[in-house]
Amino acid sequence: MRRLLFCVLTVLLALSVAPPTKAARKSKARLIAFGDCSELVRYANRHADRYEPGGPPVGFRPFTPPMPAAGPAGGSAAGAPAPAAAPTNDSTISGEAFSLTNNQEAGVFEPDIVKTDGETLYALTSAGTLHVVDVRGAPVLLGSVAVGEGYGHQMLFDRRTQRLLVYWTDFEGTTSLAYVDVADPAAPVLERTLNVDGSVVSARRTERTVRVVLALRPPEYVTPGLADERRPRAWLPRGRFASAAGSTSERRLLGCREVRRSRSFSGLEQLTVLTLNFDKGLDPVDADAVMTGGETVYASADNLYVATQRYQPGLEDRFDGPAPSGVTTQIHRFSLDDANNTSYRGSGVVPGFALNQFSLSEHAGVLRVATTDTPPWFGGTENPSQSFVTTLAAADGRLERLGQIDGLGKGERIFAVRFLGDTGYVVTFRQIDPLYTVDLTDPAAPKVLGELKIPGFSSYLHPIAGARLIGVGTGPDEATGAFGLQVSLFDVSDLADPRLERRVTFDNGSSEVAYDHHAFLWWQPRELAVLPVQSYNDPQPCPPDQPCMAARNEIEADAVGLTVRPDGIAEAGRVDHGRAVVRRSIVIGDRLVTTSDAGVKASSLDSWAEDGFAAFSAGR
Repeated sequence: MRRLLFCVLTVLLALSVAPPTKAARKSKARLIAFGDCSELVRYANRHADRYEPGGPPVGFRPFTPPMPAAGPAGGSAAGAPAPAAAPTNDSTISGEAFSLTNNQEAGVFEPDIVKTDGETLYALTSAGTLHVVDVRGAPVLLGSVAVGEGYGHQMLFDRRTQRLLVYWTDFEGTTSLAYVDVADPAAPVLERTLNVDGSVVSARRTERTVRVVLALRPPEYVTPGLADERRPRAWLPRGRFASAAGSTSERRLLGCREVRRSRSFSGLEQLTVLTLNFDKGLDPVDADAVMTGGETVYASADNLYVATQRYQPGLEDRFDGPAPSGVTTQIHRFSLDDANNTSYRGSGVVPGFALNQFSLSEHAGVLRVATTDTPPWFGGTENPSQSFVTTLAAADGRLERLGQIDGLGKGERIFAVRFLGDTGYVVTFRQIDPLYTVDLTDPAAPKVLGELKIPGFSSYLHPIAGARLIGVGTGPDEATGAFGLQVSLFDVSDLADPRLERRVTFDNGSSEVAYDHHAFLWWQPRELAVLPVQSYNDPQPCPPDQPCMAARNEIEADAVGLTVRPDGIAEAGRVDHGRAVVRRSIVIGDRLVTTSDAGVKASSLDSWAEDGFAAFSAGR
């Protein structure tokens, strides 16, 4: 059962893009385009007998190790670059400011379960229903539409066309993409649906163009001795379209020449990138694929990068023991300069494993990548791991290495990364929690500037004004020593000497922010951080006259607001949704709007008093 679960999760989180029929085919790229369908079929059949699912159990959340004692502080180096600011995730409408999804890069929009234009809020529930809520005053539910049951519901919004692109995966492993017309918010319409085998890894929107990265497993019959499948359609993804009017059609989403492969065998999974345009409907305007597995998608305003771990048969079923040696991650670069195409531009290799999208960042034409040579899902302590920061630049159809730092956090692995301008911040952990500051001013000679060692670790880093970082992770309470959710404030104005300025701990607490940065809100005008916090109280004994479990926990699941300043971190207020878990928070003017599967609540940012609640229908 565990293997089946991780197979499903692996499909869910793979990734990639690739265009073979374009001019890039002529470059000295590492990927090779198939010349025709017979070549693709011969290659697939030739390797089918040796195929075994490889790669990580994608979908894993970083293993949380036991907490250590505090370590000494330290720092060195000089000549630090000036710290850079984070992208601003806010906007205005009718003169009123509001917050947007917490995106990694400015102008590159990421999918989430909540979207807003400052007047209307769109919320997806775990049951697969889209709700449309008027948030100009007290929240009012305007309309709802069921999109489909499954998991991984996410969406992107285009204000000009008044459309949402929603996607999810059903329990049979089929992914659905759907356009929802919300021009009439009281009657949202599921316009058209595209079903494909496999799962969505991630998606990005720039302007009105969306790139959706899909992960597909090879057909079920690809087992030793049963792999002689000579139909090209067996190796290519097909799309099944259905309109609101009831018409259906099915066709191949890409041709054999749109599939590329690595020079060395990288498995028979297929990473497919569909390029969609909100103006042109759900039919892809371009489609590309790479015959490989993958783990991470990152996009700048100019390029999409797909990181794929080198094929390691059977690795997804291993969770401990000696780590494989010599593991590398291949990174494929695709240009986003054409709204109707996704053009392959070259590949490069870095050592080890990338943790998540924040492990990659592009600045001034240079890609920076942070990796660890031990699989991030491995437990145990016998692996003498180390981490790296590698810089790469496009040259002659490749991503060529410019420089590299090795030996970071020996015996530890990366738990958080943030690149900002010419600076990198890397958190490693196993026995202590070093925060490294990295100078990337000269990409050919990156260097560690400073190091700070504190108890606990950060899983997410968010830069704020005043050359400071907020860290969200796990650590001990200073007074009681109890471990829980920890929010830290780091002063990085002197990159050679980073300092822990403040921290607060929620005993027995955890937060979705630890594995999904979209759950974090920073609102600079009020120096306010808001994050969902789940706190588990002490187990309560069962009443002697009632049958029940031996012990049970009372759970609080609130949105907690923290005023974060150099002189302290103070709780500003809390919002709860009864027994429902608060998932997202946004600011609209002087109100905080929070969402859960129960509904949408508005609260005053001055008093934190409730200013209305729009309940979703039961079971939705």
